[in-house]
Order: sequence, then C-alpha cells, then structure tokens
Amino acid sequence: MPMPPDAGALGSGSACGAGWGDGDRDDGLIGSWDLAGDARDGSGHGREARPVGGANFGPSTDPAVSRPVARLAGDVGRFDVEGVAIPGLDFSLSAWINVHDAAWTDHGRPSASTIMVCALAVHNGSLYSATWEAGQSDTGHVYRLEDETWVDCGTPGEANAVTRLAVHAGGLYARTSRLRAGGSGMSKSTNPAAGGRVLRYEGGREWSDVLRLDGADSIAGLVPFAGELHAIPMYSEGMFRLAADGTWSSCGSPGRRLLVLAVYAGALYGAGNDHVDDASAIAQTAAGIVVPARSPEGGGAVFRYDPESGWTSLGMQPDTTQVYSIETYGDRLHIGTWPHGIVFRHAHGQWEACGQVGDETEVMNLLAFNGKLYAGTLPGARSVASTTPAGRTSGRSIGRRTSATAGRRRWPSSGASCSRARSRRAGCIR
Repeated sequence: MPMPPDAGALGSGSACGAGWGDGDRDDGLIGSWDLAGDARDGSGHGREARPVGGANFGPSTDPAVSRPVARLAGDVGRFDVEGVAIPGLDFSLSAWINVHDAAWTDHGRPSASTIMVCALAVHNGSLYSATWEAGQSDTGHVYRLEDETWVDCGTPGEANAVTRLAVHAGGLYARTSRLRAGGSGMSKSTNPAAGGRVLRYEGGREWSDVLRLDGADSIAGLVPFAGELHAIPMYSEGMFRLAADGTWSSCGSPGRRLLVLAVYAGALYGAGNDHVDDASAIAQTAAGIVVPARSPEGGGAVFRYDPESGWTSLGMQPDTTQVYSIETYGDRLHIGTWPHGIVFRHAHGQWEACGQVGDETEVMNLLAFNGKLYAGTLPGARSVASTTPAGRTSGRSIGRRTSATAGRRRWPSSGASCSRARSRRAGCIR
C-alpha cells in the first residue's frame, strides 16, 4: 500500500515523532521500507525485507494473513527484516488502509414497496439484503446484489418483513417477522400474516423451513454461537437453540423479552425490553407517551447466557426501558437504548452513560469501525418523545464516538443524516 514518506522507517534513536515530514533522514536510520510495490530497503543500506507467506503491495479489499492474532481488531501479520536485531524494542509497521475514496454509492431500493432494509449479510461472496414491505399483500423479501441490480431471492414466508440474516455452517438463514409499525410512530401494518419462522436459503427463490416458534409471530434475534444457531422471539420471552442434528431446544428466559443477541468475550448476551404488555406499550408509544421503566433502578437490562447455569443479569440502565443494540468497542460492552437515545458502557461491574446520540431517542444499531463507534437511530422515533429543534430535520442519523468525544454528553454527527421525507425512501447505501 502507498504510505507517507518514511512510513516504514526504523531508527536506532527514539520512537516515532509527532507527525510526518519530508526532511533529511536521521543519521541513525537503520532501514526504510515504503512497501510501494515491493519490500526493498530505501535507506541505501541494502536491508531488503523478506515477506512471509506472500504479500500484496497494492490496494486490496480482501486482506488475509496466515496466522491471525486472537482478540485484536482486524488482521495482524508480520514480515522479517534481514540483519536487524534490537533487543527490547518491538517492531512497528504503519500503513494507510483506506483503499477507497470516502464516497457513498446509492444502490436504491430493492423494490418499490420496500419500507426498510432490515439486514445485510455477505454469503458466498455476494451481498444480500432483507426487507420490510408495505401493503396488505406485500411480504418481506431477500435480495442479492448482482451487477448493480437487486435480484429477488424469494419470500421466506407470508409476513411483511425479513428482519435478520445470518450465515451459519455454510448456509444463509433468514428470520421472518410481522412488524406492527405502530410502536415506531408509523401507521399500523395492514398485513396480518404471522412471522416467527427461521428458514434456510436453497438457491434461486427457494427457502426451506428450519424453525417455527410456537406462539411467536416475529423473531427479534438470530445469532450463531458455539457452533449452534440461537433465536429469540420479538413479542414473547425465551431463547431457542438449533443443534447440529437439526433439532431446536429451549434455553429458558431471563424474565423479560429480549430484543437483541450478541457475542462478547466468548459468551452470549441478550438485551431486554421492560414492557410486560407489548400491545399496551405500542399503543402508548403511538400516542406520544413514554412508558416508564418497570423498576425504580431502571430498565432494559442485559443478561449473559451460560448453557449450564442459565441467565445472569448484568444490571439495568437508568432512564431506559428497551435495549436494541450491543457492540464491543475498546474491549468494553456497549449498548444502545430507548427512550433517551443514550449509549451505555459496562465497566467495573456497572453501567456508565456515554451520552446521548445527538437529539435522538432510539439507538437501533451500534457498530465499531476503524477505531470509532457508530450509532444508528430509527427514522422518526425522535418525534414521538420530543419535538424537533428549530432548523433541524427528523430522520435517520448516524452518531460517531471517538476518544476525543468520550467526555461529551452528546455525540457528533457523521454527516449521514437524512430528512424525514428522504427517510421513507428506504434503500441500501454502501
């Protein structure tokens, strides 16, 4: 990869300076490798680097190493330099890893009736999207992106939404849900067909049934863990596990509905919803009423699952009734919540508030990327619990958190917000 001047320089004097410069090389320079096409030493000392396991010196979006290092973000490898030995000094390699310009490409809506792209997944080298569709007779679809065109991969069931995709044991799995919409400040869905199914993609437009959760019309989470697929219903309690022999078994309940599953530090976690009566909670939310937490200590709650001992609570969060997202950032567990749009971090056995995401109220997704934590919010949710400040528009937004903003109560915007009108034009943006 092309690098700044002296990016691969190694000296015998001191650590790296505060910035990059084009001045003369340090007299104590041992070697310099810019890795612009090869691994030769540019210092004139003839210390050519020897790539181990092959190397790609050009831009690549398919990085791979022969020996990944556990518990580190990204891929880590090494290369050896002939004739250099500096006892007590770690070798450091810097590189620019941005292989594309910082631009967004709009891939549009998979269909004219798509309200929302609920999930994305990569399977066998192709990008798949799962959709929520409007209309009484419209059903959730799965699409595959081919040559800038969305190809219909069929409808896994009759429900209005396919809300999750998961790649497990070489197969692509989808979960179906009947999204009621009223709890998100939208008109109630007119498609009454139930979801609550997990299906496996068989190619073309064919899907095969893997699981139907009894009494559940929607599935909130679908996550592979320890070689088995785990699923949770959206409007009822419990978690279910798919064993290698194709049978499903109950994993019990932590005592409240779960909305999201995630793996952190080798364990499976689920995050909860305070609302005992979901129909009443949806009606109150649609009327602009924020449903209070079940306990004075707070609500939401996060639980760790152990196959032997069951569920263990990590505590509740103040000013919270629902937890929608879980992500690992800085080796800490982070969660996104409703109704105040606060992100919490679990540290030293307790939950710490990391501030509100802009003026939003519902943090639906968290994603750690390139050293930053990003938060995505639900379009229009802010208008339910608070008014839109003058001069601003309500809609989708992405907040960004870095070490520089760690002490702030509000997160800066990444510039990826959309107006309310545009937020209705759901689509896949890369």
